Amino acid sequence: MKGLLNILLVLIVLLMGSCIPKLDDERFNANELFINEMDVNANVYDYYVDPYGNEGVVFYRGNQCIVVISADESYDYWGPMDHYVYNVYNITNYSVFSSYPFGLMMLQNMYAEGLDRFPAQKWCYDKNNGESHPRAASWRLPSYAEMMWISNINRLNEALIAIGGTPIDVDSYYWTCSEDYDGYVSVNFQNYDYDKENRAVLKSFQANNSFTDKSGWIKKNKYKVRAIKYVYYHY
Repeated sequence: MKGLLNILLVLIVLLMGSCIPKLDDERFNANELFINEMDVNANVYDYYVDPYGNEGVVFYRGNQCIVVISADESYDYWGPMDHYVYNVYNITNYSVFSSYPFGLMMLQNMYAEGLDRFPAQKWCYDKNNGESHPRAASWRLPSYAEMMWISNINRLNEALIAIGGTPIDVDSYYWTCSEDYDGYVSVNFQNYDYDKENRAVLKSFQANNSFTDKSGWIKKNKYKVRAIKYVYYHY
């Protein structure tokens, strides 16, 4: 129940003020959810820079959204052990973890607990230049589902290099904001092994660069970090 309430809270925040449209955008309807920080016609691998000078490249364009990944990266811990951020029990519909609000909900919960406890997320959120609260268009740590949207790592790295950014290291692992929820991501067909209190999901971009078990997913370990940002969202 708490998990469902969290999702509802995120949706309310989004509708009430997280996605404020430009005043001159005549397409905006009061009943729509809208982020408009980039041309709707932007393509995958296009360059993006925010008002604070943070650079990135579009890595995903869907029917409802355009998402950017940061041109730089960090190397840090995920967060504390013996602690989970998303209180989820008996979830059988894993589409919750793939939904647009999920990553924002994780950011909001971490922000409420204190971002200093979650260094990977804090590095991402620091790109927002001291904004007073998380919003739908905040830079943040991607979910596992969002990281899976990267379809062509070579093309993405070419675009990052072209703007003077750091290419994604295909020989390394990157943190996602997704914890090791029961039944969500299995390794080596070990469907019994889940531990959201102590593990979070890592993403590799090389097919043969994977764990044979989840011992490396420990939240106190250091791995690489990339931030993402929704620059267009239309619901």
